[in-house]
Amino acid sequence: MAFVPRIDKLVRTVAPEDLLNLDEAKAHLRVDGTDEDSYIQSLIKTAVSVLDGFYGKCGHALVTQTWKKTFYPCNFVRIELEIPNVQTLVTLKYYDTSNTLITANVSDWELAADTDEAYIWPKSGTFPTLYYRWDAMQIEFTTGYGAPEDVPAEIKHAALLILADFYEKREGGQLSENVESAVNALIGQRKYGFIG
Repeated sequence: MAFVPRIDKLVRTVAPEDLLNLDEAKAHLRVDGTDEDSYIQSLIKTAVSVLDGFYGKCGHALVTQTWKKTFYPCNFVRIELEIPNVQTLVTLKYYDTSNTLITANVSDWELAADTDEAYIWPKSGTFPTLYYRWDAMQIEFTTGYGAPEDVPAEIKHAALLILADFYEKREGGQLSENVESAVNALIGQRKYGFIG
């Protein structure tokens, strides 16, 4: 049997609804006209991306979105879904020993998820026998707090602070030290993992 390197691929497959709307952003920035609407809309997406998802400062999804994990499991007791706040399993597929892609019934899998972690395992206690390949399992799941209004106020405020900092410093670059400190203080209890 050939060596299969451990590669986990985690990608967002369905993007979330915007956390902030244009009116909220413009009110925070104290902008009245419409000349900069498209620019502010792009800043909203950028500011939210600093916080959102597995790679954001919060380390988890904010507004409901769908992610897909592709990997070969090393642990046949339970599988960690690296993003907490998992709402549902959407699909679970795997390559069986004949290298045929099988779609499993997600109701045959147990999901344990909260704001700190998310795991799945087969209710039967027996994992399927897999073909030896890096992408042997593919799990798609929805995660997040829910709609934009369900996201905690401190996270929304952190997004507004980031937005304002980017708006002020149009040439780009990093967040200012004061904004970085304020954002970290606001999201401190809402962070997951070791995200900086």
